[in-house]
Amino acid sequence: MHYQVAQNIKKLQNQQRLLKTHTPKKVKEGLKLVNQIKEKLRKNEAIITKADKGNTMIIIYRKDYDQKVLDFTSDNKAIEVNYNITTKFQKDLRNTLHNCKQIVGTDNKWRYIN
Repeated sequence: MHYQVAQNIKKLQNQQRLLKTHTPKKVKEGLKLVNQIKEKLRKNEAIITKADKGNTMIIIYRKDYDQKVLDFTSDNKAIEVNYNITTKFQKDLRNTLHNCKQIVGTDNKWRYIN
C-alpha cells in the first residue's frame, strides 16, 4: 500500500513537471499577452470593467471610474451604513418563502431558504 502511494505521488510530480516544461506555444503566447495588458493597465492607472449598457467590457482610467462611482452614489442619495443591512432582508425573505407555500412548494423551499 505504501509503495503504491509513493508511486502515485511520483507519477503526479512527473506530470506536473512535464506541464511546466512542455507548455504549448499558444498558451505561452496567451499568457505573455495577458501579462502585457496587465502591465499597460497598471502603468496607465486604468482598469477593465463592464460597460453601463450592453454586454461589453471597457477600459477606463481609475480616477474617471472612481469619479463615476462617487457621482452615482451622490446622485442617487445613497447613504452609508455601519452595519450589514442584508441580514434583515435575508431574514424577511426566508420568512416569506417559508410562509408562502403557493410560491415555493414545501419540497423545494430549502433550496431557496439556505
